[in-house]
Amino acid sequence: MSSDKKRLSLREVEDLTRRALRACGANGQQLELGVQAVIDAECDGIQTVGLGYLPLYCGHLQVGKLKGDAMPRLETMLSALTNEPGVRLPGNRRHQFRQQAEQNGVEVPQELIDRLEVFASGEAA
Repeated sequence: MSSDKKRLSLREVEDLTRRALRACGANGQQLELGVQAVIDAECDGIQTVGLGYLPLYCGHLQVGKLKGDAMPRLETMLSALTNEPGVRLPGNRRHQFRQQAEQNGVEVPQELIDRLEVFASGEAA
């Protein structure tokens, strides 16, 4: 396995994520929320649920495990989250991470970028 990494700007992360999700069937609000979730995770330095999770998410869209046009219910989700002990909503720390990521970009393994480009091209099976 290669350890080559490439630094992507947040705009590049957004573009790659959007193309991959759209090619696999996400659209509308589902697409926008998926893109934002990946960007947020990358800004927080959590690639395992950011770009690292995107191939699995794309695969689930392709086989119908996820509905590409689902309409999430944000109020229900936020209510459930805030009722859980210890849950923190995004705050100042996330804002600082985002500023750093906007300024410096995020490092992404080239192997992952290549894999996501296959999804984005619509050629992934």
